[in-house]
Amino acid sequence: MMWILDLILPRHNSSFSTVHGYLDQAEISLLLQSNKQVQPPDKYAKFVDRVFSSCDYKNSLISDLIQRAKFFGETAISYDLGILLAQKLKNQNLKPTGIVCFVPPDPSRFSQRGFHLPKLIAQTFAQEFDLPLLDLLTKTKSTKPQVKLNKDERIANLEGVFELVKLKSDMPEPEIIWLIDDVTTTFTTLGECSKLLKQNFEESKIYCLTVAG
Repeated sequence: MMWILDLILPRHNSSFSTVHGYLDQAEISLLLQSNKQVQPPDKYAKFVDRVFSSCDYKNSLISDLIQRAKFFGETAISYDLGILLAQKLKNQNLKPTGIVCFVPPDPSRFSQRGFHLPKLIAQTFAQEFDLPLLDLLTKTKSTKPQVKLNKDERIANLEGVFELVKLKSDMPEPEIIWLIDDVTTTFTTLGECSKLLKQNFEESKIYCLTVAG
């Protein structure tokens, strides 16, 4: 896989960079051609207004980049992934309004890694459209990694573990809340977060945005 060589001579980090970082425009365009469609399960459909997924996680380029960012600490990759999400909407002539938030980190894994990839991606996305980025959600306890569980176990694993962060009482309901994650498979994490957001922001539209699905 390409990341083995890139770990030794990465395309971009604090001490080494090329002209285009991790993804050039041609690679972004190629990734977006897959136009991966993600549908929320019936359990969550009423809490989600739209879902945008940039590309298919089966694509080796995007899966390698996400794994390198998440598990090998190449956090600079998050910038390219945020640009990828922004380009997804620009290609559809969409200019986001509202606010941006992200799926919150698992406390244990955040303690181990020291960073949270969805938040880093959300920062770049928010900057691209000059939108406020808010920490709206928190995860109250650590859970088993979703990748090791089947569909029913994933739902049970995450039920009741997310809470809304205490907000200012005079905060108006945004027109749209953009909820960002890096990868979704069964949509359970995004679904549970969307449900909580919709219950607290009844008039807001919940748009889920994920790098890969």
